[in-house]
Amino acid sequence: GTVRVWDATTGREQRRLSGHRCETSGICAVNRATYSPDGNWIVTASNDGSARVWGANSSELHPPLAGRGGAVYGVAFSPTNPREIVTANQYGIAIVWDFLSGRELSRLQPSPLDGEVFAAAYHPRNPYQIATGSSVIQGYGSGGKVRIWGIEPEVALQFEWNDHTGWVHSVSFS
Repeated sequence: GTVRVWDATTGREQRRLSGHRCETSGICAVNRATYSPDGNWIVTASNDGSARVWGANSSELHPPLAGRGGAVYGVAFSPTNPREIVTANQYGIAIVWDFLSGRELSRLQPSPLDGEVFAAAYHPRNPYQIATGSSVIQGYGSGGKVRIWGIEPEVALQFEWNDHTGWVHSVSFS
């Protein structure tokens, strides 16, 4: 999968970020791309099971961050620590990473019976709080959940809302 960076003023392509692998089916999906708050990095999430971090204005590319495999749907940068990102994946796990070292810092995993985690977002004023949005498949029906997690001093589920009639693909704090 490839990400293209465009200049919104001129409409010209600035660069291409190529590095995600294609699946055996031939699908080369990049599910999300976002800039770091300081504008120095771009992180991408892909169906190849990884997140990649690129220098926004350089050719720097960090090794892929891969948790347990499966598609990575969501990704977000910490608002205060430019080294820290959170990924959301197909296996119902959100992982907090230090992308410079490639080290997993925290794992947000509620229940092995829950579905995929599609989205993750940091609170803009509290970098130790993360929201996730997911699917839940129970019996013959399906729905979604939004969870608020605390990640310091240890991972703790703070709030959970279960009454969504569909899967939750995006989360955000105000």
